[in-house]
Amino acid sequence: MTLTTTNSAEVFRPNVTAFVASDVLNDELLTKITTVAGAVEGDEPSLLVGYTPDVGAAFYAEGQEITAQTPTLGQWEVKTHKVAALVNVTNELDRAGNAGNVLAEGMRRGLARKANEALFNNASAPTGILNDSDLAAATALGTSLDSFNTAYWSIAETGVTPNYIVGSPSAMAALGSIKAATGSNQPLVDDMTVMGLPVYVSTAMAADRFLIGHTSAVVSAVGPLRLAKSQDAAFAYDATSLRATWRFGWAVVQPDRLAVISTAA
Repeated sequence: MTLTTTNSAEVFRPNVTAFVASDVLNDELLTKITTVAGAVEGDEPSLLVGYTPDVGAAFYAEGQEITAQTPTLGQWEVKTHKVAALVNVTNELDRAGNAGNVLAEGMRRGLARKANEALFNNASAPTGILNDSDLAAATALGTSLDSFNTAYWSIAETGVTPNYIVGSPSAMAALGSIKAATGSNQPLVDDMTVMGLPVYVSTAMAADRFLIGHTSAVVSAVGPLRLAKSQDAAFAYDATSLRATWRFGWAVVQPDRLAVISTAA
């Protein structure tokens, strides 16, 4: 599903149109590096997410009674928040060719960029991943992949295999400057994988930082992207209002499954 059509009115028909966020916000990272534990309906402020650690197992002889266990159950409250964008466009421009598609694309990029920035850097409500109080301090990149190797196997000790890396453009530039050998001009990393993991490059990631982790470290609640069009609010201006809203939230539940690497440390 995309936002592009040949007629701007079709983009927003009916008055409010809902899209699956991951279908149309293809450069957002929330649904790519977290576990989406539930959907947000309407303006629900929070979602309760249940959690239980792995249940132990043991060997038993044939016919032997299997000991029942009482698992430790817990839950996190994932508080959601809404990001929104509103633009007014003259009706003349709204009727002109591809204007509606251009505006929809700009709003799409704006919501995705805001979501990514919040996911990593928000000070509070919700707290960004990099500001989580339980996250270990960043380690230095150095002149090899040793820091990635250490982070990878440290996360593996928790019982999962890391499955993503997010890096800022400046951090990627620093990584790309590390050569395969002394005196060589060949970069040590020359594609978009490190330690076999896919690397997402985002300007929302703090400068000179990499985040390596597993999607189970952060749980999220994600609602649909809602697009609306109205000719009422700006009626006196012979204009049309276009609005985009998206509600989401997250919680860091396994900080030991995250590691930060810094090129500046």
